[in-house]
Amino acid sequence: MTTVAIDRNGWIAADGLAVMNGQIPLQYDAQKIFKFTHEDESFFVGMAGDYSVILEAVEYLEELLYGGLPEGVNFNPEAISIVKLNNQGEVYLGQVASSGSKIVWMHTGDNYLAIGSGMDAAIAAMHCGLSAEESVAVASKVDVHTGGEVTAFHYSELDFYGDMAEAFEREAESLKEQAQALRQASSEESCDEQYDTCLQEAPESVLSDVMEEDEERRWDELESRLKLHREHLDTMQSYMRSERLRDTTSSADINNNGIRNVEFHAGAIIRNIRNDILYEVLTFDTGLGMSVKDRDGNIEFVLPEDFNWFTLPK
Repeated sequence: MTTVAIDRNGWIAADGLAVMNGQIPLQYDAQKIFKFTHEDESFFVGMAGDYSVILEAVEYLEELLYGGLPEGVNFNPEAISIVKLNNQGEVYLGQVASSGSKIVWMHTGDNYLAIGSGMDAAIAAMHCGLSAEESVAVASKVDVHTGGEVTAFHYSELDFYGDMAEAFEREAESLKEQAQALRQASSEESCDEQYDTCLQEAPESVLSDVMEEDEERRWDELESRLKLHREHLDTMQSYMRSERLRDTTSSADINNNGIRNVEFHAGAIIRNIRNDILYEVLTFDTGLGMSVKDRDGNIEFVLPEDFNWFTLPK
């Protein structure tokens, strides 16, 4: 069931035919390519198999990446094929470990493959010079389990920092909504049922270490988590704005502890007067701080209140 293809130009494509129990067509525009961001990479994951198994596998992968160790695998790993295309254009085949604790990713060494019932036709088509999208369309002509709308994505569409910023933004908004609901519930004596419902529906990670505390502490904890996510988001955005931060910015208005008329800007070489180490300024923001890199390539983040420890070398 399904055909997913990746060509040498960094395109991943899949058909849209969704089949249940191997023979019942459900839809012709089903999603079979999914985008994830985890740790230091963003990537597309393509899945081939019975569509009910694909949906279960997506839930498993989301829990594995974002929710910790899954309780188990609720599908047959042998009934599905998985492929990954990351933001570097690298291609991996995936296999769910027998323990269900992880997916083993195997680098193919050649960014050119296909999975699913129409894989042979797709590979032959790409061998003849067709793109991944065109090859899936060819497979749909000769494979009864491939069909419907063909969707395609290029690895350059993966924006790691942008995706991380969006993820932080979504989680921050979710926390904000939970906090507002808790505040409203805790301020109305008749809202005990609403309060309990909110606790039950909130993510376990938010509640695990505050379940025994009073309502005010729960509210404070949620607000602190929201603030933390906002700070992460702002830091991400400061890295993303690095090209726009090259205009010289004065730090004289920020600190009054002995260093005057010092100008920091991206690309400048500055000295830490405490340890006499030279750093290169990567990004600079008057409100957030600056990121600096030493000669060994180690990156540090300096808060605005510590700007006075840095100066331009004479």
